[in-house]
Amino acid sequence: VTLEQELSNVRNYLYITEARFEGAIHVVWELPDALPMLYLPPLILQPIVENAVLHGLANCRSGGEVTVSFSCDKKNIYIVTEDNGEGMNHENMEEIMSCETEDEGHIGVSNVLRRLRLYFGKQADITISSERDCGTIVTVILPVK
Repeated sequence: VTLEQELSNVRNYLYITEARFEGAIHVVWELPDALPMLYLPPLILQPIVENAVLHGLANCRSGGEVTVSFSCDKKNIYIVTEDNGEGMNHENMEEIMSCETEDEGHIGVSNVLRRLRLYFGKQADITISSERDCGTIVTVILPVK
């Protein structure tokens, strides 16, 4: 799908989620008016955003925020999902990034990374930055082709 189509799918997911959480979650979009023409496998960003909502903001009664932003340079495109939720410790981040089977419970991020690398090669990456009680930032890095 195109990057624009992928972001449209995420917008639809978040529209439903915002309604379900009845105003407890607010979504901020920081995207340029014109996105570069880029094709990527479908359902790359939605699992990342879903994790922000379901895990990061799971106990949020109000004031939960998810920000989806976009930037690029000559080599890469960066799609950043940031939440102001519970955050996680270093061990949790390592576990999420290293899971290989669904039995381990965190298949989403590692599955997304595997699919990105099949499509883009080793230049594609996902980074996670988080601290307990300080939210989480997940960055999807895609090479400019």
